[in-house]
Amino acid sequence: MLKAIQNNTTTPITSALLSSYFVVENKGDSLIVEKNGVKYTCRLLYHNIDNNTVVVKVNGQQLTFTLKKEVDFILESFGISGNSSQSINELKAPMPGVVLDIKVAVGDVLKKGDPLIILEAMKMENVLSAPLDCIISSIEVKKKETVEKNTLLIKFE
Repeated sequence: MLKAIQNNTTTPITSALLSSYFVVENKGDSLIVEKNGVKYTCRLLYHNIDNNTVVVKVNGQQLTFTLKKEVDFILESFGISGNSSQSINELKAPMPGVVLDIKVAVGDVLKKGDPLIILEAMKMENVLSAPLDCIISSIEVKKKETVEKNTLLIKFE
């Protein structure tokens, strides 16, 4: 599910929400939609792909939204952000478990999404991936080690 965030207010963007608006006219660079007899002229001004922020103009008022998927909220609850421009210098265990495998070594140069550690939790194998392009500066755990939530696993340069 996609959610829009504006001024600390989160709105789920569901098919029910989208279907409640009727497209009156598509004018190329703007769209006129109607809901409950009220017309809205909407125009996308800017989309920042890096942080998934959009700036739109609705009936002359400029609005800025951040779009996030449900997985982004889950990652944030684990202390991981999908925003590679953010400075992240460590990976902590998102849940208690057992380190099944360590896929990296100190000094390895990684790309965002590369596998780091396989953590078994609740009889499931969870692949913890690099949250950004990074270099491994230290590995703080060993294979078969039991860890608690928020245990420091890896440090990045």
